[in-house]
Amino acid sequence: MLVSTNGAWPASARIVTGGQIDLEGTVYPSPSAAAAAVKDGPANGWDFWAVESSTGRTTLATLRAQLLESRKGG
Repeated sequence: MLVSTNGAWPASARIVTGGQIDLEGTVYPSPSAAAAAVKDGPANGWDFWAVESSTGRTTLATLRAQLLESRKGG
């Protein structure tokens, strides 16, 4: 489950097969497209969306950076 990191635009969404974002039944091709739909304007979806866990929220940007860093070592 994805959650908005911005209290001014509360939203939740989910990642579906192929990495697309399902926001209230509409599937968007990217995190930024889904965030723009929430904000009704341009948005950086990698910073707008986060994954919530018991330790807090982690933005998609942080998760992407961690993945890329882990691939460098392998």
